[in-house]
Amino acid sequence: IKDEINNSYSGKIKYVREMELELLTEIDRICRRNNIQYFLSGGTMLGAVRHKGFIPWDDDIDIAMLRDDYEKFKTACVNELPKKYQYQSYTNKDGYHYFFDKITIKDTYFSTKYSDRFDMLKGFSTDVFIFDKTSDNKFFSKLHFKMLMALRLLMNVRWINEPRKDKSYMLSKLLLPILRIFSMDTYSKMYDKLLRKYEKRNTSTVLPPATDHKWRGVMPKKWFETVTDAPFENVMSY
Repeated sequence: IKDEINNSYSGKIKYVREMELELLTEIDRICRRNNIQYFLSGGTMLGAVRHKGFIPWDDDIDIAMLRDDYEKFKTACVNELPKKYQYQSYTNKDGYHYFFDKITIKDTYFSTKYSDRFDMLKGFSTDVFIFDKTSDNKFFSKLHFKMLMALRLLMNVRWINEPRKDKSYMLSKLLLPILRIFSMDTYSKMYDKLLRKYEKRNTSTVLPPATDHKWRGVMPKKWFETVTDAPFENVMSY
């Protein structure tokens, strides 16, 4: 697998990782300066624990935050993020409509068959995920998640602007003319409002961040309230 990754980047995986680490350094600087708590997430977190850096076949960096820290971080980036980077969010009205944010390195190009369909900045980036609050009641938290996933399915159809090529083909074909009535920005506002449904409520559980994985259950918010310093390659991160 490691050889396949290297071949797919024409032997430039080391250079790609250097750019990612430079970006992580900037993110860490902004967060520490503004007392913002982030943490490595997914395979990046696993790599930090198991390899003190990248998993041998990994090529990107994921971070995550609780909602309050995320809002502070997004505001701080407006003034403190160097101009060589661009903050991308589905709330920015710039053609980017993934369900998580990215900080992308300008003047780089990295695309997939999927992302090539859309007119937006495509470069090497760090993904920013949010752990949002949800109901402590199992039924309502599951309902919250399923409503989000249903809306995301509709938004994907609207963004791609063509019927899906799976068992949802006929349904998406019928819905598409109706979905086109509204802009993607309108759906993004709806999604953001639903995502933050429990933001002001006194709950102790959070949803898994925006991914395409099926339902896997909520998690206690307290798990993410305390972080520790850990080395990731040459960067000391949370």
